[in-house]
Amino acid sequence: MYDLEGKVALVTGASNKRGIGCASALRLAREGADIVVNGRYRPPERFTPWEREEGWHGIDSLVAEVRAMGRRGLAVTADVSNSREINDMVEKAVSEFGRIDILVNNAALVAKDLGWANVVDVDEEMWKKGITVNLTGVFLMCKAVAKQMIKQGRGGKIINVASLSGKRSQAARAAYSASKAGVLSLTQTLALELGQYQINVNAVCPSATVTWGTMGTRINDEMKQGLSEDEAITKVYKEVYGKVLGDDLFGPLQRLGKAEDISNVIAFLASDQSSYIHGQAINVCGGRLMVR
Repeated sequence: MYDLEGKVALVTGASNKRGIGCASALRLAREGADIVVNGRYRPPERFTPWEREEGWHGIDSLVAEVRAMGRRGLAVTADVSNSREINDMVEKAVSEFGRIDILVNNAALVAKDLGWANVVDVDEEMWKKGITVNLTGVFLMCKAVAKQMIKQGRGGKIINVASLSGKRSQAARAAYSASKAGVLSLTQTLALELGQYQINVNAVCPSATVTWGTMGTRINDEMKQGLSEDEAITKVYKEVYGKVLGDDLFGPLQRLGKAEDISNVIAFLASDQSSYIHGQAINVCGGRLMVR
């Protein structure tokens, strides 16, 4: 659908097999791009049972899938909140492929990682952790890659994965919501500054997206009992969240989002077909937030 032949994409936060980063890297590879994938190191004991059953080894497994498509792939372990590690990663990418044309900033701590607490009870260190990874990490990645794109003189695409929570905050999620709202503001600032170099900067705002995560083992167990993946997801989420969220759990489309739903929009924003879309924050939320 989109011709990304000859392009090089760097995707952060891609170590989860069912995550947005992994889905985006594979989609961009299918469209023709060579791929640099980033993730933090996880020792074997940190992989979930379903990951181990599927023989998943993080970004190394992802690169193997990319190469199986006939594309070049490079895995780089780096902490996106560490500028030195980011600069090293960009240097490795350029040394290997000669350039970076697309940046997908996906690495982040999700709400559950930051805990659920009202502002008056939020742990200060947890607040700092959320802002450092989710906002400062995006800033540092954009800073390093934008410099490279400007140097190349060929334009580029920067796509920041924000969240619907950055537009519509929720109680007990202050650090997460604030960090994602910051990503949206940063996206607009970058769009104003980088437009002169023909570097498009946009954000996507997913709502609740099934990346398995803490639910993966339960979903996998239900599938072993004969349910399809969609049936297993529906059953597990109804059991966990149904009593709290009721009919709002699945939204107007009556389903939860999948990583592929987000990666479809990211692929479009990475293509030349989106060349006049700039400084936008696109909702990918199944109708949970409608604006005019």
